Amino acid sequence: MSEKLTIKLLFLLMCILFMGSCKQSTQEKEKTAAEAEKNKTELAKVKIALEKTQSESNELNEGLSETLEEFEKIKSELSLATRIKDSLQNEIDGLTAQRDEAVTRARDTQELANDLAGQLKEKTEEVKALEELNEELLTTIEKLQEQIEQASGQITVEMHEEPDEQP
Repeated sequence: MSEKLTIKLLFLLMCILFMGSCKQSTQEKEKTAAEAEKNKTELAKVKIALEKTQSESNELNEGLSETLEEFEKIKSELSLATRIKDSLQNEIDGLTAQRDEAVTRARDTQELANDLAGQLKEKTEEVKALEELNEELLTTIEKLQEQIEQASGQITVEMHEEPDEQP
């Protein structure tokens, strides 16, 4: 807007100079004409600069629009990425909880297995001791059966011998 104002001021100045030149002498008219020509040249330069500035402004506005569109696109992508990250974090949290629960179960199972292994060892030792005692008892029973058989054989022999002694 200030450039339009500059153009209007230059135009007004040229009009004033033109009107003032009507009363001036030839030298002054030539001087005024030269100044007017100079002002026209300046005005043309200002117009060119204004057009260039307007063109640059349009380019900047287009660039700004593209930048804003890109910003909105990136903002949307960031929002989507954030939602995906949150979803993945929820899954990770769930999996972590499952893993922790599985570790706890595994630890409990290992403790139970260790307890059962200890009990099995104790029971195995008890069974072994009972088997040894059983073997000893079987050996003792066999010896007793042999002694009984020997004693019963002696009793039979003695019984056979005693009737002969009576007559």
